[in-house]
Amino acid sequence: MMELDYGKDWWKDKIINDKPTIEREVTIRRLAEKSFPWHSTRNAHSIFYTDISDLKNIINTYSITGNFHAKLGKKKQE
Repeated sequence: MMELDYGKDWWKDKIINDKPTIEREVTIRRLAEKSFPWHSTRNAHSIFYTDISDLKNIINTYSITGNFHAKLGKKKQE
């Protein structure tokens, strides 16, 4: 979704520039992973190093087109 809405460099353009706290936490998680050489590394996109609260923050900030909500469904009213 993010790549479709914001382009290939969305992480650099949106998260690194707009959400430095998320980028800092992702960097910490990447570095921590390197200190456990017996675990395989993810070597994946930074999004795979986020946690649920980071993902929620990203979705709530960048879902202006509604694509996230269309794919994930709307929250049911209680």
